[in-house]
Amino acid sequence: MRILSYTVPSERDGQSVRAICRGPLQLSWSLLNHIKLQDMGICLNGVRVHTNAVTHTGDVVTVRLDDPLVQKRAPGVDYPLRILYEDEDFLVVSKPAGVPIHARPGREDALENYLHGHLPEHLAAHPVSRLDKGTTGLLIVAKNGHMHDLLQRQMHSPDYIRTYLAVCEGVPFPRENIIDRPIARMAGKTVKREVRSDGAPSRTLYRVLSVHGRRSLLYLVPYTGRTHQLRVHMASLGHPLTGDFMYGKEEPELISRPALHSAEIYLTHPLSGEKLHFTDPLPEDMQRLLTEK
Repeated sequence: MRILSYTVPSERDGQSVRAICRGPLQLSWSLLNHIKLQDMGICLNGVRVHTNAVTHTGDVVTVRLDDPLVQKRAPGVDYPLRILYEDEDFLVVSKPAGVPIHARPGREDALENYLHGHLPEHLAAHPVSRLDKGTTGLLIVAKNGHMHDLLQRQMHSPDYIRTYLAVCEGVPFPRENIIDRPIARMAGKTVKREVRSDGAPSRTLYRVLSVHGRRSLLYLVPYTGRTHQLRVHMASLGHPLTGDFMYGKEEPELISRPALHSAEIYLTHPLSGEKLHFTDPLPEDMQRLLTEK
């Protein structure tokens, strides 16, 4: 389990344990309420205390981050994951094509299964964002609920920027623009989305990086996080992603999935404040599209 430790500085002398947990330790109310019920969940100088206990300069507050997901974690499966970064709180993995993120009953072919084959039994995987089954590339996975919460708070802010590469049909005009079109669930559908005036606000930056015959290589930045946002927005311009069976045309002879890749992530480590940057090169199936005439 993860133990957070904080030594009270002079400027916080006299503050309650609750204020320390909510302030520098950044615990959410829901997590704090869960932890304080655990045996030795919150301690002051090694002694379990209530959150209204008063701290003084030099005192040490420790918090034990028990994770309820560990009790119901999906079975682990040995799989050669490509992990680009890992520390005590999270890891960055390159997701393969055709792999769903979340495990399903009776099956053990999801990224969650593969992550649990890598993580020790006292940890559970907490994917910080979603990638469709067909989408490849970078995904951040927290190792506890607290880090998951901190990273999700950063999303769609200057502290956490995700960029994608995609191949679309045709050449969008203008070659760089922001798509600002609301997205809603399509009537009668479970997963499929559409641009609709009563949808949730949705914004995407696109930029044409290069043109290859009848296709374009795109740089995409989602400023919001709607389901299928990048695929829906590009299709709404008349330039669906190559191979997108749902919003464009299925082309299995060219690529078995929508041509979308999570290529780059910038973030600030929520605990250390370190600036981190990760990149993942364009996969071979998308590279081949750029040579097709």
